[in-house]
Amino acid sequence: MRATRSQVVAVVVTVALGVMLFAASYDAFRNLTASYEQTYDDLSFADLTVTGGDQPAFAAASARTPGVSAVHQRVQADVPTQVPRDDGTRHTMVGRLVGMPTDSQPSVNAVDVLTGDYLDPDDPTSVLVEKHMSDHFGLTPGDTLTVALSDGPTEVTVRGTVASPEYIWTAADRQSLFSLPDEFGVMFVAESLAQQAPAGSSLEQTLVLYGADADAVALDDTLTSAARDAGAADIVRQEDQASNAALSEDLAAFGELSFMFPALFLSGAGFATFIILNRLVASQRGQIGVLMASGMARRQVLRHYLGYGIVLGLSGAMIGLLLGIPVGALITSTYTRLLSIPDTVVNLYWVTPLVGLLFGLTMGVLSAWAPARAAVRIPPAQAMRGDVGAQDGGRASLPERILPALSRAPVRYRIGLRGIGRHRTRSAATVGGVALAIILVLVSWGMIDTVDRLMVKQFDVVSREDTQVYSAGPLDSATLDTIRETDGVAAAEPVLTLDVTLVTADDQYATRLQGFVDDTTMHGFVALDRSQIALPSQGVLVGQSTRDVLGLDAGDSVTLRVSSLGVEVDTEVVDFVDEPLGTYAYAEQLWLADALTAAGADAAALGSPAVTSAFVRYSDGADADATLRALQQQPDVAAAVSATALRDLFADYFTFFYVFLGIMLVLGGILAFALIFNMITATLAERAPELATMRASGVSASQVNRMMTVENLLLTLIGIPLGLVLGYLVAVGFMSSFS
Repeated sequence: MRATRSQVVAVVVTVALGVMLFAASYDAFRNLTASYEQTYDDLSFADLTVTGGDQPAFAAASARTPGVSAVHQRVQADVPTQVPRDDGTRHTMVGRLVGMPTDSQPSVNAVDVLTGDYLDPDDPTSVLVEKHMSDHFGLTPGDTLTVALSDGPTEVTVRGTVASPEYIWTAADRQSLFSLPDEFGVMFVAESLAQQAPAGSSLEQTLVLYGADADAVALDDTLTSAARDAGAADIVRQEDQASNAALSEDLAAFGELSFMFPALFLSGAGFATFIILNRLVASQRGQIGVLMASGMARRQVLRHYLGYGIVLGLSGAMIGLLLGIPVGALITSTYTRLLSIPDTVVNLYWVTPLVGLLFGLTMGVLSAWAPARAAVRIPPAQAMRGDVGAQDGGRASLPERILPALSRAPVRYRIGLRGIGRHRTRSAATVGGVALAIILVLVSWGMIDTVDRLMVKQFDVVSREDTQVYSAGPLDSATLDTIRETDGVAAAEPVLTLDVTLVTADDQYATRLQGFVDDTTMHGFVALDRSQIALPSQGVLVGQSTRDVLGLDAGDSVTLRVSSLGVEVDTEVVDFVDEPLGTYAYAEQLWLADALTAAGADAAALGSPAVTSAFVRYSDGADADATLRALQQQPDVAAAVSATALRDLFADYFTFFYVFLGIMLVLGGILAFALIFNMITATLAERAPELATMRASGVSASQVNRMMTVENLLLTLIGIPLGLVLGYLVAVGFMSSFS
C-alpha cells in the first residue's frame, strides 16, 4: 500500500466521499422527516379538511366517529389587502383571512407564535401574520394593514407573526404551489372578523384531527363518504394539502437522491479498487509464483489480497462517516431555515454508521474478491515466468488492418494502437473507467439541464404572458381597454377563472378552470406527445395527472362542479396537457360561459368574480419595469404580477436542489479525476517492466511518454461516446425519481 500510496489515497477518497454523501443525505432525510412530524404533532395539523356543504352536519358526524380526536370549524376568506411600503405607498395583494378563536389556540391547526402575542378577545381587529408574509414585507407587531370586508376597507393591526403547519410552504392551493409573496399572503384573525368577508369570497371549513392510534386510511374513507353526503365542495386529505404535498414531494425526491448518488459514487470507488487490485496482482505475479512454489497456501494469498479491499473500504467508510454525520446536521438546519420550518430535529441514527461501514466493507471485499481469486489460480511456474497474459500475439492492430496506410506510421504510434489489443481486459477497464467518469459528471449536469428546460417550457411555451393584471372589480370592456392602451402593452386578453371540482363516477379532483379566448396567444397547450394543440371549441383540456387520479381517457365524460355558482356542467375531456407546474383545466371562454348559463348560473355572476384578470404581453423593446408600474397605477387595477417574478420565485424554491446538485457535480468531477488517475497509474505500474526494457533498449523517456499518451488518449476517445450514452440513460433514471 505504501508503494502505491497515490492510488490508495485516490480509492480511500472515493469511498469516503460515497459514504459521506450517504451519511449526510440519509441523516438529513431522516432529520427533515422528523422535523416535519414534530411540527405537525406540536401544532395539531389537520388530517382532513372539508370545505362547503352542510358543515354543521358533517362536523357533528365527524365528532361522533371513533378515532377522531378533535373537530374544528372556521371561516376562510381571500380578500384584497393593502400592505404599507417603505416609500409611504400601499401595495395591494390577496390576503387570506383564516378564522381563529380568540380565547385560546384552536384544537386543530394551531399556530406557533414567533413574535408578539396571540389574538386577544378585547382586540377583534388584530391579526397574526404568517412568517413568509411578515418577512417579505418587514411587518412587525404594531404595523397596520387594510383589508376589504363586506362593510368596506377595514384597518387591522399586526399583533404577532406566526408559523403554521398549513403554510410551511406558502401555497394558496394545489394549483398554485408557487404563490408570489407580492400576490398572496396569510393572516390569522378572529373568527368574527373572518365572517365579515364579502359574500362569495369566504369558505366554511371543518378540520378533523385523528387520534394517535387511529386507522387513518379507514377514517379517510369513512369521513370522505360523510363529507360527500353532506354536499362538500372540496375534501382534502392531509397528504393532499397543498403545503404538505409540496414538502412531501420535495422530501421524497431528496430521499431518492440521497441513496442514488452515494450508490453511484460507491460504484465508482468499487470499480477503482477492483482495477487497482487487478493491476496489483498482475504486477506481482512473479512474487506470487515464488511464494506459492515455496509452500505458501492459497488461502494465505487469498487473505492477503482480500485484506487490501477490507482496509481500503473500512478506512474510507470511517472517514466518510466522521465527515458525513455533521454535514447531515448542517443540511438539516439549512433546509429548515430556508423553508421556515418551526422545528429542527437532529438525531444520531445507529443505522447510518452501520450501513456506512457495511457499504465500505462490502464494496472492498467484492472489489478485491475477483483479483484475489485470480491470484491464487495462477500456476506457480507460469507466474514465475512473468507471463502477463497478452491476448494478441503482436499482430497488426484492427485499425492497421482496416487502413493499411497506418502500418507505415511511426513505431511509437503503432505501439499505442497495438497496445490496445494486446491486453483487451486492461483496455476495457480503462474504457470503462472513462465511461464511468463521464457518468458521474453527466448525471448531475443532466438533472440541472432538465430543470432549466422545464422552466423554459413553463414560462416560454406554456405561460406566454408577461404579466397578470387583476382588476378591483369585474373586468369590463372599459377596464380592458385601459389596460390595452397602457404604454408598453402589445396585447391583453380577459381570462375567466373558476375553482372547480372534476367529478367522475368514482372520484373527484379539485382544481382551477381557466377560460381563454378561442385564439389566445397568452397560453400554449402542449399535448402528451409534446405537440402543440389548439383550445377546443367545446369540452375541456385537463392536466395529465388527472388520468391517474380520476382514471380518465380522452373522450370520457366529466362533470365540472362550480360551487361558487352552484351549478354543475357535464362535458367531455377532449385531451390532456403536459405542464410542469400545476394540473389545471382549460376551456374556450364563450363556450364555458354559455355552458354555465345553461346549467343555471346567473349570467351576471360570470363577470364577477370569475373574470377579474387579464393576461398581458408587452411590446417588443418595451421597458418591462416601467410597463408593470404603469399597469399597477391604473385606477381600476388592484394588482399586476410579473411573470418574471414568478419565474424568479420558482428558481428560489429550487435553490436547495441546485446547491445539492452543484455539490454532486463538484464531487463527481473529483471522483472522475480519481478514476482516470487510477486507471492510468495502475496501467503504468503494471507495465513498468515493459517500459524499463524499452528504456534499456535506447528508447528515450519522451518517446515512451508519447507512446503511452497515444494509447491512453485512444482508449479515452473510445470511452467518451460510451460514457455519453450511458450517462444520458442514468441521468434520465435519476431525473425520473425527482418530481
